[in-house]
Amino acid sequence: MDYKCFENLNDTEMANLLKLLKWKARHNDCDLDYVQIAKYLNVDNRIAEEYIQYLHRKHYIKKWFDIKCPSCGHYTRTDETELKKGINCSYVDCDQTLDVQNLKYKYEIFYKINDEKVLGKKGGEQTVTQFKIREDNSYMAEEGSIKVFMSYSHEDEKYKEKLDKHLAVLKRNKKIKTWNDRKLVPGKDIDKEIGKSLVEADIIILLLSADFFASEYCYCTEMTKALELYEEGQNMIVPVIVRSCDWLGSPLAKLVALPKDGKAINKWEDEDEAYMDVVAGIKKVIEEIGE
Repeated sequence: MDYKCFENLNDTEMANLLKLLKWKARHNDCDLDYVQIAKYLNVDNRIAEEYIQYLHRKHYIKKWFDIKCPSCGHYTRTDETELKKGINCSYVDCDQTLDVQNLKYKYEIFYKINDEKVLGKKGGEQTVTQFKIREDNSYMAEEGSIKVFMSYSHEDEKYKEKLDKHLAVLKRNKKIKTWNDRKLVPGKDIDKEIGKSLVEADIIILLLSADFFASEYCYCTEMTKALELYEEGQNMIVPVIVRSCDWLGSPLAKLVALPKDGKAINKWEDEDEAYMDVVAGIKKVIEEIGE
């Protein structure tokens, strides 16, 4: 393949590539492939592959190998630098020397971001940005669609499903895009996917009940991280009380909850009215984000 046209990218192309690399590196997600580049930079796969080769030649990314040992079948992972030095099988009971000069063994190639160059790290210094900065990752957002993360206890799944249905008009009008853990793809890392969706969210809806506060994952992982993001000014939190609970004794007490007056959804005579009250509140949040 001829890469001459990519010996020097223009400033805009390079800036967009670096935005993607920095965002991923700061979130400890250093794996990179052409599909990610094609998706986030809105280019076709062929161009994305050439971007990969360009970034590799300029040392922004490194080539890694998974090499199968012919003796024990174990895969040993190494980068291109160590590969040149010669390596042994990493399985503790094998230690077979792998002749990698011609790579006769079965192997897989992938790329990782060189965070030392991308983030300017030196030695053992760590540079990690825990949360997104809107101006730095605007290229990742879908135009005209606010991302809504829904956190709930699975005991309250019926409330989550009903609220999602009441948000259908906003979704069809492309005002919002909702996400919850039922949208996880089989085979994906659960914690990684939930964490990624959480930090990318513009609005985080917390469906509150005694089960929500009793859930270690809802309380200590999702709610705690949501509040940290909120303090950084990276999102809007909407507490929605689905069943009576001691939410005023929680860190969420400082926030305005829905439905109005903090009356739990299951206490309304007409639950549809309760959900419509919640939707009206969410619309106000959307308007505030738009402004």
